[in-house]
Amino acid sequence: VWLYSLGLGSLVYRVEKVCDGSGEDPTCSRSVTGNSIMDHLNYYGVDLMCQEWRSCRIVMDPRVAEYGKTDHKGNFILSRAPAMRVRSNEGEVKASA
Repeated sequence: VWLYSLGLGSLVYRVEKVCDGSGEDPTCSRSVTGNSIMDHLNYYGVDLMCQEWRSCRIVMDPRVAEYGKTDHKGNFILSRAPAMRVRSNEGEVKASA
């Protein structure tokens, strides 16, 4: 399901479009160029941003967390490679095997 807003004049409608399930449906989100972080800060009506640095936390299933590592700043990456190491380089999280 792809959620987006459709503006017609001064009216804005919320649209829910059922995609083909391939993840590559050209009539769904792949039809739109994402050129702003603002396009990713709301999901199903839930705001995904915080007013203060480090006040937000990601909630995920513990089974997903098994594939991830977190550095001392709270950044995380997910990988299926269990030998992955996480190192921080000036606030940037990088994976290396």
